[in-house]
Amino acid sequence: GPRSRMQGASRGGAVGVEDVADADDSGSKHLRSLQQLRFSQRWQALYDGGAAEAAEEADATRAFPSKGACAARAAQRQEEGGLARRGMVRHVYLLVDMTDGARQPDYKPRRFEFAVEAVRHHLDYFFCGNPLAEVGLGVLRAGTCEAVAPLSSSSQELAAQLVAAGSSGPRGRMSLASGLQRAARVLEGAPPYGTREVLLLFASLSSSDPADSPI
Repeated sequence: GPRSRMQGASRGGAVGVEDVADADDSGSKHLRSLQQLRFSQRWQALYDGGAAEAAEEADATRAFPSKGACAARAAQRQEEGGLARRGMVRHVYLLVDMTDGARQPDYKPRRFEFAVEAVRHHLDYFFCGNPLAEVGLGVLRAGTCEAVAPLSSSSQELAAQLVAAGSSGPRGRMSLASGLQRAARVLEGAPPYGTREVLLLFASLSSSDPADSPI
């Protein structure tokens, strides 16, 4: 390697610049080969595991994974020391679009009902892998952001409050700026040792924001 050649030079030998450059280039190629091999092995493992998991849990009558399957996967990840990071506390503010854009019927029966059901299942799935996390809910509707639920770790309470907020149906246009401002105010009080995240589930194709919005 380059180090042994330099040691030889210190004992009286001569090392050319080309020799050192060739050695560095060879080492870089070897490192890239090892990285590509590790990536290929990891990708294959994820692919095989995902295929096996899908085969075991496939159910044509459900659009979302079951709560039992979610808990089983979370327990397996913890036993195997998988992708879940222990000790990480996540604070997430979830914004749900309940504007006129959610009336579209491309998702049955409409985007509105599909989104509400998707959020309910996501909450169960999320807390399976992040039991210490907290989630807050906001609804984008009629050009504003309605505060539906403060940060909480109960998926049942959050789902109930989401259904209650959706009982009045979709209306108006979406204001993304209003949602982000609401999320920033809520997450501002989150402890500094956790993450602060915003998840937006939207159906509108545009945002109608106030002219004086800072965002």
